[in-house]
Amino acid sequence: MAAEGVSGERYAKKILQVAEKCETEEDIKIAVQGILQDALKALGLDIEAKYERAVFNSKRADALYPTIIIEYKKPNSLIKENVRERAKEELKNYLTGVSEKARTPRKFIGVALDGYNIMFLRIKL
Repeated sequence: MAAEGVSGERYAKKILQVAEKCETEEDIKIAVQGILQDALKALGLDIEAKYERAVFNSKRADALYPTIIIEYKKPNSLIKENVRERAKEELKNYLTGVSEKARTPRKFIGVALDGYNIMFLRIKL
């Protein structure tokens, strides 16, 4: 399938719609993962996430793709400074951990997502 038919706006709207029905971080994770898988397939990518994988000092990332780590948060919680800072620290640790374990040099991206807000993080190693 051609990537030109994939609308980021359409998937963002789907995420917002499901977020309205979610109460917990786990609710967001379950709902959004299905939407992300649909988007990846629409792009012609057959990539499956690995969930709750230890990536740094036994800390577990919510979802791990080949070069992306997703940390889910309670719905609409990333509007709070302390939640953003905690997510940033978690992602920095996860990115450091997977970068150190990578067999080949790769650039990793961290994503924090609460269904309403999204934050991207890349670190320099």
